[in-house]
Amino acid sequence: MTRVGWKIILSVSLCNTVATLHAVGYGLLLTRSSPHALPSEPQLLTYAGVGLLVAFSFGGPWLVHTLRPVTGAVDALQRGLPLDDAERLRAQKRVLVLPTVVTRASTYIWFASGLGFVPFSVLRNLPLDLATVHEVLAVFIVGVVSGTLVFYLVERVARAEVIPVLFPDGKLSAVEGVAPVPISTKFLILLSTTVLLPLAVMCFAAWSGALSPAVVLYLGASFFMFAAVQATFIVGSINAPVEALAAEVHRVGRDDLSARAPVLSTDVLGALAEGFNKMVEGLRRGAFVRETFGRYVSPAVVEEVLAGRVALGGELRECTVLFSDIRDFTTLSEQLSPTEVVSVLNSYLDAMVEVVVAHGGTVDKFIGDAVMATFGVPVARKDHALQAARAGLAMLERLEAWNEDRAAAGKPTLQIGIGLHSGEVVAGNIGSTRKLEYTVIGDTVNTASRIEGLTKKLSANLLASQATWEQVKSHVEGRALGPIEVKGKRAAIEVYALVRERAPTADSRSA
Repeated sequence: MTRVGWKIILSVSLCNTVATLHAVGYGLLLTRSSPHALPSEPQLLTYAGVGLLVAFSFGGPWLVHTLRPVTGAVDALQRGLPLDDAERLRAQKRVLVLPTVVTRASTYIWFASGLGFVPFSVLRNLPLDLATVHEVLAVFIVGVVSGTLVFYLVERVARAEVIPVLFPDGKLSAVEGVAPVPISTKFLILLSTTVLLPLAVMCFAAWSGALSPAVVLYLGASFFMFAAVQATFIVGSINAPVEALAAEVHRVGRDDLSARAPVLSTDVLGALAEGFNKMVEGLRRGAFVRETFGRYVSPAVVEEVLAGRVALGGELRECTVLFSDIRDFTTLSEQLSPTEVVSVLNSYLDAMVEVVVAHGGTVDKFIGDAVMATFGVPVARKDHALQAARAGLAMLERLEAWNEDRAAAGKPTLQIGIGLHSGEVVAGNIGSTRKLEYTVIGDTVNTASRIEGLTKKLSANLLASQATWEQVKSHVEGRALGPIEVKGKRAAIEVYALVRERAPTADSRSA
């Protein structure tokens, strides 16, 4: 038997002993008040001893057997030993019903022991009179008092030392077939055992002529203490989880999403704590999505999308599409190990994505070592072409600094080409029922990709179409490279090499 098992056994033994002493005190007072109708003190003490012997003889072995699945599972988990699903589920079900099961058993054993006085009296040729009734009643009181105390003590031990071990995830509701003990039932038991029961006992004592001021005082004081103990247990079983939940709510209020309320029961408080944990888990997932989403778009775009102000259905939008690609990356990949390739690519993409997001762009997708970004989608903005041009220039500056660091470390450097094109696209959720992707499609996307493909041929790092150039030429310096024929286009397209951002003029500063 483990330490937890001994705690429960000692708790049950203590409750039975306290209840027995209470009944013996009641019986002794009645004996002295009306000795002619009640058993003598030696007889009463003998009956009490027999009752305890019967209770422990039957209850002890049964309790050890009942606790074995629970204590065995707790011991195995605490020692890091494997525990199969069937054993875990059995232990989980047993511990959730343990307070109720042990209480019923304790009460039934005492009630059976009390009723056993009738055949016991017949066998000893004792009269079946009021004395026998008082004996039975005294044992019934033991059963009620001990059973009630047993419930709360076993519940406390289970909540403190067993449930956290068997339910590390706090999902008590996942165990089916366990009926909770409502808080209202606990208060009903409190009323019944501390008001109705003592009133019934005093009425019977008065009817039998055994009621005296001492009996009234004893019953009043003892049941008052019994009520105080019950109330303390009930308030504790409510107050502790509520305070713990309030503390975790306060943590969430401080944006600490590691908060987790302890779930220690299957009643309404346990359901409330479990629901709170599910809510926080949802907030954590939302924060993760928000953080992940924020790696590809600007904070302003994140806020617009999460606020529901961005339509995610298919729609015709005006935007600028940016394509960038690493030159001769295939050749470089052949010279490096797979691990080195991934490391280089991740470092490069991390730097480029940071620039795109900083300029209000959205990383639409990665195509191998290529980056496709959009400006003006999903959040519309009038200056999408200018922001795309600024992002392209900043990407080249960032790449230059990135290459300097790599060259200083003796690592290979990279060269990229960037293409920009502005026009209409169809934006929306594209894909199958199993996987959707918010993206843009249309000729504008294809043209931007074709323009990026011209960068190596034209020895330019950043090229823009005429549609983009017309929107940025007052802010960006560039040179026309003439109409160029590209694959997939019937007519040649005008392309411009963007060089640098123009210095702000007095007119632009005043504007």
